[in-house]
Amino acid sequence: MRYCYIFLFVCLTFVLCSAPLLFAAEAEEEAMTKKSIVVLDFDNLNKKETELDWLSAGMAEAILTKLRNIKSLKLIERKQVLKAIEELNFSTSDYFDKEKSEKLADFLRADVIIVGSFQEFRGKIRIFARFVDLKTTEVMDAAEVRGELDDIFDLQDQIALKLMDRMGVEVTRAEKKKVTKEITKSLSAYEYYSKAISLPNEPEDKLEEKISLFKEAIEEDSKYKEAYNDLAVVYMDLGDYEEAVTHLKKAVRADFEYSIAHYNLALCYENLGDYKKAMNSYQTCIEFEPEYLAAYVGMSRVTELREMFDESLDYVDKILDIDPENVDAYNQWGNVLYANGRYEESVEKYKQALEIDPNMPFLYQNIGNAYFMLYKYGSSREAFEKAIEIDPEYSDAYSGLGRTLTALNENVDAEAALKKAIELNSQNFWARYYLAKLYSLNGDSKSARKEYREAFKINSKNVDALNDYANLIYEEEEYDEAAEIYGDIVEIDPKYFWAYYNLGNYYKLMGKDREAVRQYKKALDVDPDYSYAITQMGNAYWNLGDQKNAEEAFRKSLEIEPDSSYTLGIMGDLKYEHKKYDEAIDWYEKSIESDDQNIYSYLGLGNCHTVNKDYALAEKAYKVSLKIDESFQYGLLRLAELYDTGKKPEKALIYYKKYISIYSDSSDAAEVKKKIESLSE
Repeated sequence: MRYCYIFLFVCLTFVLCSAPLLFAAEAEEEAMTKKSIVVLDFDNLNKKETELDWLSAGMAEAILTKLRNIKSLKLIERKQVLKAIEELNFSTSDYFDKEKSEKLADFLRADVIIVGSFQEFRGKIRIFARFVDLKTTEVMDAAEVRGELDDIFDLQDQIALKLMDRMGVEVTRAEKKKVTKEITKSLSAYEYYSKAISLPNEPEDKLEEKISLFKEAIEEDSKYKEAYNDLAVVYMDLGDYEEAVTHLKKAVRADFEYSIAHYNLALCYENLGDYKKAMNSYQTCIEFEPEYLAAYVGMSRVTELREMFDESLDYVDKILDIDPENVDAYNQWGNVLYANGRYEESVEKYKQALEIDPNMPFLYQNIGNAYFMLYKYGSSREAFEKAIEIDPEYSDAYSGLGRTLTALNENVDAEAALKKAIELNSQNFWARYYLAKLYSLNGDSKSARKEYREAFKINSKNVDALNDYANLIYEEEEYDEAAEIYGDIVEIDPKYFWAYYNLGNYYKLMGKDREAVRQYKKALDVDPDYSYAITQMGNAYWNLGDQKNAEEAFRKSLEIEPDSSYTLGIMGDLKYEHKKYDEAIDWYEKSIESDDQNIYSYLGLGNCHTVNKDYALAEKAYKVSLKIDESFQYGLLRLAELYDTGKKPEKALIYYKKYISIYSDSSDAAEVKKKIESLSE
């Protein structure tokens, strides 16, 4: 997830329209073109005096905060830059290395890199910056300011304005006013803030230190909006969105036009599931910054989540109007199609995004997910493996790969992939969820339960995971506990079909058929065409003695799924109970025609033939059921009874004995033992 507060470091310059380094014929056109700019930390040239190292990030962040107000500049956010630098092993001096610079340019889709330094001597400071073409490694121009360290805020304004002047960029009066607006009046607050943003996000003790420093900055300046915002971002990284909202609201109170804070507020509300507030905050962000593309992406994403698919694609169009080669727009376009179940089309959009930038692992991740939904597990596997090739530490790609390998029945490799995902990110909910499902599939209930518990520590409201866990314990006869979870699910998502359906099954099992009917009806309100739920509702009606509604339900189910062997067989059972044996035989034969392995329909067919005294046909039907399943309880019992009443004691004895050897604890066991004793005399 992208936190947008563009926290991009340092003095930024564009294209020097008047400089001889630009092609003269293109000078005017270049001045109108947005250059994508990367800014690196400034070097402290006083290598032995590290007490001012915090200025490397702080000064750059302050200047960038100012330059973000200039619409003709396009800044690449610091988070992306740091990731690229780490992955490409890029250092400050590498901007002279043409091969490495080109790789950085391609990775970030950047044109210009800004590198700089500062030097302090006896309370005075000199700040120097170079602007380098990433493709040619040619130095385009430089800028320098000098002054008192205590006047650092004025120096930042000077260099920002100087950069604008050198670039030949027209700055409106309103933009100039924003550029020179004070970020903070407190030098100590600025120092605390700068030290905080200099710290990494890991390990945990650094995060605690980071939070403490941001709070110190706020203590020094209660209106320091950047400190509130960046403190909130730390809490967002920790998954504490409610705490983040608290600080973002303070940032907005400090400056209501602070678009980044509105954007981050929207992200928080989105993660908290409050999509209406998320949309309001995204929209406010766009009002103050009409070309804030990430906010349009957010609006598209939230409208997609609210199933407002046309509106979602409208926002994609708006992004592409501003930036026709925006990777996020094509990715979101793919996401909307994916959400609509149009998986093939979503793959095409993800591939269009890859044509723009082939180095985005999350695009291969999305392609892998789409192919998975298309049951193209081989293609899915290739996509996830490509994502991992680009980013070997991409935890989500390993979890997707693990799920795909599970579908391919490569369970050992699937387990290894999912464990790798968790090793890379212990908070990867999907990896733990898929691992729990894998253990459950393998019959390892103990390990499955453990992983479900770990998954729920990360996300306790994922309805699919909760439902799967409830199903697991339901199968192990923990019925009441499972029913409680199904109830929790519908509180989270009132439109979750499976929870209502499973509750219906629970109440039917408990003999509470009236409540079962009520739950099945709720399930069918969500999905009216799920025939099996209609059939189960018919069974509940039947248990209540309401055979009219039962038959009506069965027939409605068969209108939706005419070849349902189960429902056809149930219709046979209903006619059998009504003593309409010939009609029952017709239904059973239709059931068997649909599925010749349906042992219960053979059983029903045998029962009908027995009543009709067609004993040879009855014997044949029972034997077929036992051929399919030689331990079929009712097949053994009915065949034994058929031979018993037919005066074939030797054959009856064989099947009674076989029955009792398997079902010695059944309710019929005592009676069967008496039969055996009687026939053995």
